[in-house]
Amino acid sequence: MPQLPVILTAFANSYDEAYLSHLEKEYDRLLDILAPLSYLRHVPLSSAKTGQLVSTLTQYQQELLILHFGGHADGSQLHFKDAGGQVAGLAENLSLHPQLKLVFLNGCNTQAQAVQYLEAGVPAVIATTCAVADGQAMQFADVFYTALAKGHTLEDAFVRAKGAIKLVDGGTYEDEILNWRGLRLREEQVTELPWRLYVAGDEVLVWKLEMADNKVKSLPILLNNVPTNFDPKTDCIGREIELAELHQKLSQSSKVALVRGLGGIGKTTLAMAYVAIHQDNYQHLAWITQGDDLINTVALDQSLALSLELPLQAGEDLSSRFVQLMQALRGIPGPNLLVIDNATAQVAAREIFQQLPKAPNWKVLVTSRQDLPDFVVMELQVLRPEAVLELFRLYYQGGSDEEAMELLQEIGYHTLTTELLAKTLQRKKGLHSIPKLLDTLRKRQLDDPKLAEKLWARHSGEERGVFKYLMGLYELANLNEKEIWVLQQFAVLPALPLEVAMLAEWLYQDAEELNQVLADLVDRGWLSSQEEGYVVHRLVQELVLYKQAPGAEELDALLEAMSRKMTKGDYGNRVTDNFPWLPYAEKVAAHFSGIEDLSEKVSMLLNNVGNVFSAIGNYTRAAQLLELALDSDLRNFGPGYSTIAVRQSNLALVLRSLGDYPRAAQLLQSALNADLRNFGPEHPNVAVSQSNLATILSDLGDYIRAAQLLQSALDVAIRNFGPEHPTIAIRQSNLGSVLHKLGDYTQAAKLLELALDSDLRNFGPEHPYVAVSQSNLALVLRSLGDYPRAAQLLVLALASAMRNFGEDHPTVAMSQSNLAAVYYQVDRLDEAKILLEQALQTVEKSLGVNHPDYAGIVSWLDAVNKKLNAFS
Repeated sequence: MPQLPVILTAFANSYDEAYLSHLEKEYDRLLDILAPLSYLRHVPLSSAKTGQLVSTLTQYQQELLILHFGGHADGSQLHFKDAGGQVAGLAENLSLHPQLKLVFLNGCNTQAQAVQYLEAGVPAVIATTCAVADGQAMQFADVFYTALAKGHTLEDAFVRAKGAIKLVDGGTYEDEILNWRGLRLREEQVTELPWRLYVAGDEVLVWKLEMADNKVKSLPILLNNVPTNFDPKTDCIGREIELAELHQKLSQSSKVALVRGLGGIGKTTLAMAYVAIHQDNYQHLAWITQGDDLINTVALDQSLALSLELPLQAGEDLSSRFVQLMQALRGIPGPNLLVIDNATAQVAAREIFQQLPKAPNWKVLVTSRQDLPDFVVMELQVLRPEAVLELFRLYYQGGSDEEAMELLQEIGYHTLTTELLAKTLQRKKGLHSIPKLLDTLRKRQLDDPKLAEKLWARHSGEERGVFKYLMGLYELANLNEKEIWVLQQFAVLPALPLEVAMLAEWLYQDAEELNQVLADLVDRGWLSSQEEGYVVHRLVQELVLYKQAPGAEELDALLEAMSRKMTKGDYGNRVTDNFPWLPYAEKVAAHFSGIEDLSEKVSMLLNNVGNVFSAIGNYTRAAQLLELALDSDLRNFGPGYSTIAVRQSNLALVLRSLGDYPRAAQLLQSALNADLRNFGPEHPNVAVSQSNLATILSDLGDYIRAAQLLQSALDVAIRNFGPEHPTIAIRQSNLGSVLHKLGDYTQAAKLLELALDSDLRNFGPEHPYVAVSQSNLALVLRSLGDYPRAAQLLVLALASAMRNFGEDHPTVAMSQSNLAAVYYQVDRLDEAKILLEQALQTVEKSLGVNHPDYAGIVSWLDAVNKKLNAFS
């Protein structure tokens, strides 16, 4: 189904090369400029990697209109976060995009790339002849896209943008718009206006964005990855009556419609068929395939976030984010359709059910194996015998219809089992007849008492029978080792479409060879193929876990890949880089819950996923995972092992956020002792442990020992890294904060000024570390009575925290509380009250009323109210 045209903007900063401080501003400006354009879709990548770009280009192959790149570049490559994007590969990819009009390369010295894009069929390329000033690049893009968004032609927008630059720096330049037939590249770098517009023909110069307007307004808009490659004539055999009934229920009732039925009976297929047939009745469509947790599934849906223009923020509470996304959906005029597939009882919980978008703008369709209250229920029964026979014959034509019907009656006309039976017989090519297969299935018993007990506890009587036949088919399939290994990977991942390229990267496999294995499994019926990739049915997942549950050895490559996806950089890279992979990593980690003897790779994954949950602000889940990682390593390796101190430190910092200071201090003291034994007093790890422990001791009021540890940590860091290293600023900032509490304001201010200067040099003004240094310095300045500068710094820190973490993060609450304290001193009481009330709400929601921060904010709010009452 056609979708809106797409403008893809990809940005990639670097801490290894010169940091581009204006790049985030360019990103934000394009968000603002393109957001109001209802006739196209803006897909922004804020921290692009090569794999992410390739998958996004693949997703929007038919819709891509403009590709914009901002960041470091040269004549042969674009510098992404993970590796250089070679122009030859990108040009080949872009040649597959039939609607592509423009490639805009907003980086240094990109003119040499223009030739290859034009040769690949791209009609227009904006590139540069020399180095580009960071601020000028942002301004040029701002003016260009503003003009384009207002309906100006490509040529006019380009002329306006270069005119704006010339207005500032003066000068006149020639040959700024070059036709491919007469294209001449600059042989040397020059210092003139960098941008050139290279075109394959003059006709593209009059192209406008608004040309796409009338072509798409009547089409339903897909808000996320809605399944569309579906043919109801072959993929939904025998469900005509049910489809009509479902349409009637959705049309005539304002309640949520529930399609309930046995696992593998065809609920998802029915929902996909309904969307394929009735899509034109709706203006917007959204599809959620629930993972283990509906809130997390929705909150981490990047495609939905982009459509609703609510990009994922580091530190956002996922429950709050779920509510925010649901509110945004409710605000879209209808009629619209939301499908929640494979839902659990969680969808009927009051706090979730009330948030769902409903009439009059929305119809909601839920599929589930469970009975759910307050829904309009359509019970999906097994297919009628003649329809089951038709499905069977779609894949296998051997034997008589009488034999086939006896076989299908034996399995209760179950849809998934029917398809597997037919495909198994077809693969056997005469080696297994229908009567022989029937006899084998009838003799099949669940010989393993433990397996029978599991099935009895977890499944209804009908599903227990289904598993009996599925297990027989699994044995008859004679899958080879590679096929079993691939199914084991699918069994521990979410039941979502998985792309071949992504799986090949995770599993260290050749993509072509892996694709052949996946295609064979589709032919056998154990996987299905969708437009977005390969999908495993949840019954098949459970079957594989019952029959051949993988251990750490079988999942070795996947464990490494998920740990890598959950790794955060040394200097606070955006946690949003981890978001797309969190559902996959947590699902793999959950596979090992309840297992005591965990390998080191499993422990590493638990640790890394826990750290990401900590960065998000979900400290409770983080603590659970980090406890498991620590317990595992202690059992396997003993307290002296090198990773134990790391595990203890990570858990301690989360416990600190939860307010458990005594246990946090105990863990950090153990970590410091271990590092001293393992590395000696001059090692950088020791300085980190000293700093962490000092932070907790400061919370507990032991400022003198905290200051001693921090001074030692600072001295060790200077000796190891030199005075300009980013680590030094962290140590200076921590020591300065403790000296502030000891009353040494002058020395504290000196250290914190140094830390702030260092962070600005190393990271630029938008980085979270800068906000921390600004806050710490502001608190000292408040004590010194310099309220104007303290307020100025705290306003900057609050704005940065909201950008980097979202409005509902505890870090934002602390910034609000600190700024309110300064406003209290200068009698800006109304503003102080608003900030404290917002902070109190956030802390109550994220940390709870028993957290020490909650009491501190309440105390400040009481003081503000008393002062307000006194004034009135």
